[in-house]
Amino acid sequence: MSADAQNIDAVRGRVVDQLTAHYAADALSLEELEQRLDAAYAATSRHALDALLRDLPDQRALATVAPERGAAAHPYAPQHDGAPTRIMAFMSETHRAGHWFVPRRVEVLSIMADTKIDLREASLTGAVTDIEVNALMTNVVVIVPEGVRVVNEVSAFLATTRDRTGRRGQLPASAPVIRLHGWSVMAEVTVRHAE
Repeated sequence: MSADAQNIDAVRGRVVDQLTAHYAADALSLEELEQRLDAAYAATSRHALDALLRDLPDQRALATVAPERGAAAHPYAPQHDGAPTRIMAFMSETHRAGHWFVPRRVEVLSIMADTKIDLREASLTGAVTDIEVNALMTNVVVIVPEGVRVVNEVSAFLATTRDRTGRRGQLPASAPVIRLHGWSVMAEVTVRHAE
């Protein structure tokens, strides 16, 4: 990789971090964040990357925009190649929670394990987040925040899949969607709100 390409990738990484911080501070909507991230990944010049931040408030002012979310100003940035996050557990206990940057696709492989994915404090980057669950003789729990629509399409064989989110009020058409799919064999897959 040439020095110029490395420099652009470094700038791209900083721009992605700053866009994420602005979203965490409510300076960007989810739709705006998604559009700007797409533009950042497609950009081939520093000028194009800098333009994505020009109309946003100064980075130092973010802490005063939304103090409660200020702590989430630096969640994990997505991988530049758009690869999904992979969560794997084999005869173990795996919990993913707190502030993290959720890409549009998450792949979960859980075999004879206990796997919990908590999205309440996570930053969802797309209007639809696909979570592919492959579960064998295991227990998988996905905890979702209020205000998201859940679509559970996990296939079950000698297994149980449950959507315990219920219908808590009418969600707007623009509500983020978390879509679960994949397979479950001799396992239990549950999606729910916090208890």
